[in-house]
Amino acid sequence: MDTNLSTQTLKHGENGPSTMTINSVKKLEGLRQALEGLPVKPPSIYLDAHGVAQDELISLQILVPPTGTLYLVDMKRLGTAALSTTADSSASLRSILESKSIPKVGFDIRAPSKLLFRDFNVSLDGMYDL
Repeated sequence: MDTNLSTQTLKHGENGPSTMTINSVKKLEGLRQALEGLPVKPPSIYLDAHGVAQDELISLQILVPPTGTLYLVDMKRLGTAALSTTADSSASLRSILESKSIPKVGFDIRAPSKLLFRDFNVSLDGMYDL
C-alpha cells in the first residue's frame, strides 16, 4: 500500500468539503471532467456508497481531496446513465471505476463492489480497500 495516502490534504471550505449532488446528465458531465487528470500518487478518488445495508445502491459517494469536493451520484435516479459512455472524448464513470491505472480508495468496498457488479455490471479495479 502507498505510504503517501495519509499525506494528502483536503482543500475545503470553513465547514468541510463542498458537496455536489449529481442527479442529471448535465451535472454528470461536470463530474467526469472533474475526475480527468487527477494525480494518482496519492490517490485522488475515494469511494463509498449509500443504501448498501438495504442491498441497493442509492448513491455513489466520490470524495476528491485535491478539489475539496464530495460528489453524491444519485444512482436511483440516473441508473445506467450514470455510468454510460460519453459523446465526447471524456472517460465515462464506468471506465474510471474499472480502470486499473486510476487508483481509488474505499473502506470495506466489498458490498458496494457487489452491488455495482450486480446492478450495473461494473467491475471495480485499481482499488485500495482500507
